[in-house]
Amino acid sequence: MADHIPTLRPATDQDSDLCFDIKKKAFGEYVEKIWGWDEDV
Repeated sequence: MADHIPTLRPATDQDSDLCFDIKKKAFGEYVEKIWGWDEDV
């Protein structure tokens, strides 16, 4: 099995949905409890 070394690159507009989904999964429960989660904001 070959070793894989991750690399970094600048974020692009195409990364936006993925970044939002990760943030929502990580913080959504806490945001909902404190302020409520509003998908339209």
